[in-house]
Amino acid sequence: MLNEETKSSTEPRSQAVDKVVDILEALAASPEPLTLDQIAVACGSHRSVTYRLVRTLERRRLLDRTQAGYRLGELLLVLSNAVHSDLRDASLQELSALAARFGATAFITVDDNGRSVCLQTVEPSKTLAHVAIRPGVWGPMDVGAPAIAILSGRVEAPDDSADVVEARRNGFAQSSGREYDSRGLQWVAAPLAATPQARASICMVFPVGTLDPYE
Repeated sequence: MLNEETKSSTEPRSQAVDKVVDILEALAASPEPLTLDQIAVACGSHRSVTYRLVRTLERRRLLDRTQAGYRLGELLLVLSNAVHSDLRDASLQELSALAARFGATAFITVDDNGRSVCLQTVEPSKTLAHVAIRPGVWGPMDVGAPAIAILSGRVEAPDDSADVVEARRNGFAQSSGREYDSRGLQWVAAPLAATPQARASICMVFPVGTLDPYE
């Protein structure tokens, strides 16, 4: 019987599909549009191959071309509405209440196959300045309060980091400056549904010193 690693290595794969996903992930990780050359470098692909794929994605509205370069297209917003729609609907009211009460951005993070991904965000409407987080931005699952909170909601494991152990003891995780190169920002997060397979956390982000994480 094949083990999981063997099965994974023998499953049929499409290099073209892999490259398309690489392009989408590169653009999702960039706060600014990327040029064709930048996309090719980020994905490790030849420029001519990247050009053909990018033009196809643009034609299908998965990418949008601007004067500065390419960015994710509007069709992805339509498609993303079907992802975790139950969690989005259930969390919207709570996120809105948190953003209004504390004047800070509130958002949901999910574990997407070993990456912490921002699923939904609500920004405060009555503050002069706040931190903006884009849905789709992602980071590793072992760094930062949003990811640590998810791990702390799971059953205790021998390889839990000190951050996870502390978050489980406190009921929430906090960190500053480690997520998405975010120096000067404070992050606070708590797990949603503390179960063996907890896969989401509810989070807030704000400039360091403007709020007390223990409120």
